[in-house]
Amino acid sequence: MTSKLEPHPLSALFPPISEGDFDKLAADIKLHGLHQPIVLYQGKILDGNNRYRACEDAKIAPRFTDFDGDDAKARNYVISAYIHRRHLDRETRTKIVAELLKADPTQSNRQYVILKNGKFYKWVSRSDCKSKTHNRSANAPRRSRQDHRGDDRQRAFRRSQAQRE
Repeated sequence: MTSKLEPHPLSALFPPISEGDFDKLAADIKLHGLHQPIVLYQGKILDGNNRYRACEDAKIAPRFTDFDGDDAKARNYVISAYIHRRHLDRETRTKIVAELLKADPTQSNRQYVILKNGKFYKWVSRSDCKSKTHNRSANAPRRSRQDHRGDDRQRAFRRSQAQRE
């Protein structure tokens, strides 16, 4: 076996899987072996922390692959790999996004996505991480009073049409 490896700070933002799921993973690796290699970046585990621990428990030598790319690509890889694989509640996802934005505030407002029931739901902006409201993007144009007046007129017209029918 290799020396003890630590999780990369990017992958450490995500919580480990539950003990029950970990026991199932370790049993599966012991029975069938490791299917996906563990991804290393800067000498630490970028993807595969739980697989690495399961290999240690099962006394199976893990396979490794090195990640090719810079810090931005590594961050995007971790988000893509972990967000879809984990069953995270909304609060945990928001906390992770906030931590990622604190680490690199230059990120685009539309870099991260909140998942709802496993499907894409809403893009998260920096202001969303602070206020926990998902109104609109910081880059979206503000509506003028004139725009709102037009909406009011349309609603009034629809109401009058509905009353006639």
